[in-house]
Amino acid sequence: TYGNSTYVAVGQSGKILTSSDGTSWDNRSSGTTSNLIGITYGNSTYVAVGSSGKIITSSDGTSWDNRSSGTTSSLIGVTYGNSKFLTMTGSMDNGTNSIATVLTSSNGTSWTSSSATCSTCDNNTVSINDVTYGNSTFVAVGQSGRILTSSNGTSWTTRTSGTTSNLVGVTYGNSKFLTMTSSMDN
Repeated sequence: TYGNSTYVAVGQSGKILTSSDGTSWDNRSSGTTSNLIGITYGNSTYVAVGSSGKIITSSDGTSWDNRSSGTTSSLIGVTYGNSKFLTMTGSMDNGTNSIATVLTSSNGTSWTSSSATCSTCDNNTVSINDVTYGNSTFVAVGQSGRILTSSNGTSWTTRTSGTTSNLVGVTYGNSKFLTMTSSMDN
């Protein structure tokens, strides 16, 4: 992610790298050995999420603080939009078998948990891989080409992607959402 004139990348075993130019990178101590899966910047705060409900925050990308998520489930991507941070657990259906947990925070410090379902999904559990925000819409992507959208982060609607391949990431920029599958060749 990029914010406050700094690029920040996260990874396995609590790995955090920062860069001012995107070329030279510095290792930073995250204070955790949990795998970090997603990071975003908003409201003058970096928020990283990961395995076992791990949430850490930083104002500068260098010093990191642990936050209580209230869950031990792994958290997939994190995004900032509509004046709040949003992250979620990695599966959802119409509420028959699996209700996703969505965590929201206005400041990255205090998190509120709520249940989320997809009323237009069937009762098969959908694994979610990433989430983003843009154009007043939260978008989550996952297995079998699943795309879900929400205006509030708790009520989700399935959309047609045109693929059955797993979608691994999603972002918003230049007035468009972009997602891609996990493999590519020439």
